[in-house]
Amino acid sequence: MNRVELVRLVGDVLRQLDLKTDRSADLSGAVPAEVRQALAKQQLKIAITDLDESTPAFLKASEDILALDASLHGAIESADNGVALVDNLKGFVKTVDGLMASRH
Repeated sequence: MNRVELVRLVGDVLRQLDLKTDRSADLSGAVPAEVRQALAKQQLKIAITDLDESTPAFLKASEDILALDASLHGAIESADNGVALVDNLKGFVKTVDGLMASRH
């Protein structure tokens, strides 16, 4: 995965989250605004930051993000458990944070 693909992946998560939240009254308050905003800010940071995509840290974070993305999409689709969705989303945000922190 490269930086452009990562920006798209985060955008896809945000879009699916927004669509699901709009369609489901049960989720309207399930995802804290600050978590959603943190992910949107991370997407912008990834887009404008010069990341070295060849480092082991980037490669590892990419693998972790892809794995979390799969579980997050499952949680978004299920939406039976808002707590699980928020936990998965927080884990996703934390992993992306780790990627951005490892660039220094």
